[in-house]
Amino acid sequence: IVKAVAKEWRDLPNSEKKYWENMAMVDKTRYAREKEAYKGPLGKNLRAKKNPLAPKRPMSAFLMYAQKMRRVLQDQNPAMPNADISRLLGETWRNADLEEKQPFLDREEGERKIYRAKMDSWKNDQK
Repeated sequence: IVKAVAKEWRDLPNSEKKYWENMAMVDKTRYAREKEAYKGPLGKNLRAKKNPLAPKRPMSAFLMYAQKMRRVLQDQNPAMPNADISRLLGETWRNADLEEKQPFLDREEGERKIYRAKMDSWKNDQK
């Protein structure tokens, strides 16, 4: 494609080449002007920073499962890259039935209740 375009450019009469060169120059100056006027995003980080003293959120059921099973998979497949192990963990979690997931879901629910209580207490202390 590049060769065909280059050949067409070479075969173009000088008058048409001048037209396109002028258009390119106009566009280049427009770009430089717009680039100069651009101020960038409003701020680097618009999210509020987390208070390091606030209670930490509990892990999700999947993360608890992954934490437990990752070592087992790494021992069974020592040459498998970490990305593939993560992919395999995701697939096994998605395909697991509720009976397999339930201990992790129950643990997450319990930890979430504790987290909410700690968070409520912490918020009241902040007032």
